[in-house]
Amino acid sequence: MTRTAFSICETVNVAFVGAISAVIWLAGLFAPATAFSRVDQPPFCDGVVVRDHLKPLDGLPNLHRPPEGLRLPFGPREVQLLQIGSLVVGAGEIGFSLAYRNFPRRLDWEVTAKMTRIGVDGSIFGKAKTKRVEIGRPRNGAFDDLFFSVSAEPALYRVDIVFRNRTGKRLGAYGQYFRVVSPLQDARLRLNATSYRPGETVYARVENFGTELVTYGVSYSIERYNGTSWGEAPESPNGPWILPLLFSQPGTSGRCSGFSIPTEMTPGRYRFAKPADYAGHSGSGPRREVRVLLTAEFDVAF
Repeated sequence: MTRTAFSICETVNVAFVGAISAVIWLAGLFAPATAFSRVDQPPFCDGVVVRDHLKPLDGLPNLHRPPEGLRLPFGPREVQLLQIGSLVVGAGEIGFSLAYRNFPRRLDWEVTAKMTRIGVDGSIFGKAKTKRVEIGRPRNGAFDDLFFSVSAEPALYRVDIVFRNRTGKRLGAYGQYFRVVSPLQDARLRLNATSYRPGETVYARVENFGTELVTYGVSYSIERYNGTSWGEAPESPNGPWILPLLFSQPGTSGRCSGFSIPTEMTPGRYRFAKPADYAGHSGSGPRREVRVLLTAEFDVAF
């Protein structure tokens, strides 16, 4: 069972992360082009996986995954199979759903979904839960819920979905594994080096080792250590800052921020400081945004 760096970052809350993506896209339309430029940035600034929260799924037997995109190969274009990512933080829902656009023809389908809890080797234990939906001609905007509720207890699950026509003929079957994890706040700021010379650039990225989404803007500050405490350095940028909302999904690093060290900057101990927010887990409870200040130290030397 293989996954790309992108696929292990699957959305843990479709609506919420989708809204964040829209904010980022709109901000990009109105922000200066240089604000998002990646030109001349080092490979360090490429997004990477820092902790694979779905690694326990690697050794499980292969399943017939749903097709790329939303369309089922045996159904009309108006039928969409929706799914959530395999990583679920806290109590929530896992599985699939069917949504419809326009007015599809009569389907006469029987759709059955089954959820089972599994062990690390894929073995099934406990009682399976089943949902069955009979679909004649869906009305416009209809939504068939084939999700299953799961508790916040860390566990592995498997959900299988089968489509049959009115005569009982099997049209298609798909499966997906899910991992439920506890909420964990563990974001870190990492630099591309520990020591710099005047004229060089400090690159910093937010690395999310936890399971909760971390959001942040482009603003940051540079602080200097005076031997007893930290204070804002005279060279620290003051903005104005553009206002996109960026994020690091669970287990991944985010976009770099860069600070060019002025030639007249005093040698010494400094730190890169960046405010960030934990967006709260994707379970059924209320979201609890938490503001933190992420820091990473570095030296300026001749």
